[in-house]
Amino acid sequence: MMEWWNIGSLFSLLEKHCYSWQKATYAPSCTTYPLPYCNHTVAAHWIEFVAQYKRWIRPVVFENVRKALACRAPVLGCHIYYCKDCGHVELIPHSCKSRFSPSCGKHATDIWANRVLNRLLDVPYHHLIMAIPWQLRIVIIMNRKAGLNLLVHAVTLAIGQWARDTKGMRMGTLIVIHTFGADMKWHPHIHLIVTGGGLSLDGKRWIATDPKFLMHHGGLKKRWKYQVTTRMKKAHRQGQWPFPKSKDFLKQYPCFASMLNKLWNLTWYAYIDASLLDPRFSVQYIGHYTKRAVMAE
Repeated sequence: MMEWWNIGSLFSLLEKHCYSWQKATYAPSCTTYPLPYCNHTVAAHWIEFVAQYKRWIRPVVFENVRKALACRAPVLGCHIYYCKDCGHVELIPHSCKSRFSPSCGKHATDIWANRVLNRLLDVPYHHLIMAIPWQLRIVIIMNRKAGLNLLVHAVTLAIGQWARDTKGMRMGTLIVIHTFGADMKWHPHIHLIVTGGGLSLDGKRWIATDPKFLMHHGGLKKRWKYQVTTRMKKAHRQGQWPFPKSKDFLKQYPCFASMLNKLWNLTWYAYIDASLLDPRFSVQYIGHYTKRAVMAE
């Protein structure tokens, strides 16, 4: 059985033999499709990357790189279409169907965007972005799954409490978490598309907000900071926040709480866009670089 670390180096050989077979069998009237450019790029550097960072790579990354490298390659086979009239042969390679694949990711993104758009209400929307200080990103990555879930719950509570306490309503919210920035480095932040208004707490009427002004940045930042730091302290007290040996000092709650208190005075990013005339643009924009692979066609 071929192992994942050998598959990249074999693709060029497989493609060469596959093309030779196609040419000998169907020449001269045969259409073939080369491997996606990103596959060659990833395969060229993947083995070297693994050799240096293997201990830090999550199993899900290995699995999806394996799928991406196999996408449209001869190893997955193909459909062959033959025209009886002219003798032309068309070979359609099979894809991996993974949304993390550079080529298949666009299809998965389009499906997600269409599904979201079909659920949007016919009301104004606002686009919000929430981020944390870079020092806190280091703490989050120590417990990645729990940390990202914590950020989502924190922003949900921050927005929900503001809507309930100041407007007496429940807002519609679409939340998407993005784990890297433009430089492709670890940078977890959250995109939200929220309704410009909400349903009254008794569920009997719609409460509209000013389309030019949703809320004060300062108030949103304070609620965001409070929810993140409070939930992280609670998780630590309940023993749900493990740390590597190099950060053993953070296992002591006083040290952990003191660190969070110092981070309170740093920059916490909160962006609130004006009312969206067409929320489809923001949904497609968010889907373009949060649902598609980092390297995409």
